[in-house]
Amino acid sequence: MTKKNEKKVFAVFLAMLFSVVIAAHRPVLSTNTLCFDDDQYLTNNILVQNPSLNSAKRFLAEVFEPSTVGGYYQPLAMISLMLDYRAADNANDLRPFHRTSLGLHAANAVLVALILYTVFGNIWIALICGLLFGLHPMTIETIALVSERKTVLATFFAFWSIFGYVNYVKAAKRRVWFYFLAFMGYVLALLSKPTPIALPLLFILLDWWPFNRLNLKTMNEKVPFFVVAILSAVVTFISQTTVSPANIAGGYGVQNIWLVLCHNIVFYPLNILWPVNLSSFYPFPEPFNLSNPALIGSVIGAVIIITLLVITAKWTKSVLVCWLIFFVVALPTMQIVQFSNVIASDKFAYLPSIGFLLLLAYGLKLLWQKNKVLLKVAVISGAVILASAETAATRKHLLNWTDTVTYCEYMLTRTPGSAGIHYLLGNAYREAGRFDEAIKHYEIVLAKEPDVPANNCNYGIILAQTGRLDEAIEYFRKAIAEMPEFEEAHYNLGNALRLKGDIAGAIAEYEKTLECEGEYVKAYNNLGAIYMEQKQLDKAIGYFRKAIECHPNYATAYNNLGISLVRKGQIDEAIVNYKKALEIAPDYTSARLNLNSAIEYKNKQKQAE
Repeated sequence: MTKKNEKKVFAVFLAMLFSVVIAAHRPVLSTNTLCFDDDQYLTNNILVQNPSLNSAKRFLAEVFEPSTVGGYYQPLAMISLMLDYRAADNANDLRPFHRTSLGLHAANAVLVALILYTVFGNIWIALICGLLFGLHPMTIETIALVSERKTVLATFFAFWSIFGYVNYVKAAKRRVWFYFLAFMGYVLALLSKPTPIALPLLFILLDWWPFNRLNLKTMNEKVPFFVVAILSAVVTFISQTTVSPANIAGGYGVQNIWLVLCHNIVFYPLNILWPVNLSSFYPFPEPFNLSNPALIGSVIGAVIIITLLVITAKWTKSVLVCWLIFFVVALPTMQIVQFSNVIASDKFAYLPSIGFLLLLAYGLKLLWQKNKVLLKVAVISGAVILASAETAATRKHLLNWTDTVTYCEYMLTRTPGSAGIHYLLGNAYREAGRFDEAIKHYEIVLAKEPDVPANNCNYGIILAQTGRLDEAIEYFRKAIAEMPEFEEAHYNLGNALRLKGDIAGAIAEYEKTLECEGEYVKAYNNLGAIYMEQKQLDKAIGYFRKAIECHPNYATAYNNLGISLVRKGQIDEAIVNYKKALEIAPDYTSARLNLNSAIEYKNKQKQAE
């Protein structure tokens, strides 16, 4: 087969690979799970929910202190979510988000095949590795969680960067263009999520093996990449520390960093090889010391792995380099600088898995080169069997992702003693209206972590929803005492005080909410509602307009503004606002009734004239 024909055949198989990955993950399109950071990225994100050029500019301009997502700079991920929100039928329609993430994941599987074909020059091996990556059940989290768009998008650009680099090394022509592709892919990856920051080190490792071109000249090629890496690291450090201070080794202690590394060196390969009991939440083992048999096992496993790497390095660099690629790319998420309360996560292995895929491809290439038909048949047959097993595991695991309650209940079966999962399950039950069950789980969380502001605030919310206002106020005040600028606690305390009839206290808390956040639109709306009740219509209208300015798709504020305008006799403008509320929320009954009343009143005025 000529090279030209080979590429045509490869293109056909890549299209098939894309389709197979989509088909295997298709049930994810109907999942309705929202947890972890999905509130920041979608349900409570004003800019995502108001798709516009202004929102995109905000995402790009807020470099050191993003206003709607606590943490690092990730404008491309946020813009992509904003575009999906525009495509959604309503605020609860997650299908466009899953559709985009699934498309990106399938594209990533194709890119894996392209990278490995460029490196090793074998269509079948490249396709096998791309397929096994695409069908693996550990990839579900990056598709099913809206907030993980950043992971699948950053990996998409990172794979383009790797593809550009390997072509730059191997191409006789157009080398400058491939270098530019590698560089721009790297920049775009970092603008989606900063964790691909170690790609320049991956390129150096590839120069060592399989390209065997590591020298001073090739090191100099990476200088622009390292400049970008340093800039990204500075931006990430500053933006992340605006939320919480950088915490080396977090709560487990610097002396235990080696235990974290030993755990993860063993944990990730085991989960990749035997993906059962997967979860989005892997808490730190307790106790986190060598009295824990699980950690002793991790240390022994890590020693065995390192020993084997040293031994194999005597006759081939491939095994060591591929392990180093995984480790180096995964290092930013290894929790040396702790930024979450988990020791590991499936999504952290998504991009770094390229290291193990390189190793798998190399091993298959060695078998393929023996040029024995039976051996090739065995390789392809084994790949088909393994791909089928992965598909079955993926489909089975997707059943756990049906909705938020189902997935949180599943995670709790994996880690029943985790306060974090009890917290998530309490939130899920509360959103589902299952208040008694929510209270039970919040009480478990408070027993374990009584001084965490979010725990006290959420417990206060559920108490208020069940009419226990005095107790709720107590917990809101406790949350504020622990974190004085906790806008959600101030806002909910304002709601509770308003229900108790303490209007002055409610106004004070809503104003404190705005001092903390500045654009907490519900506080603007509630202040407007209070002043409307007090017949201070000009003040009420001002607050409703401010709520709409911050959140142009806030139907409630449009309706309330319409009511205030009617009371001021500005019927035409009121009708405009009622129509806007209905345009945003067609089933908004109150706005529909108010609009009909306003139109009827206007018609009567005309008849009277």
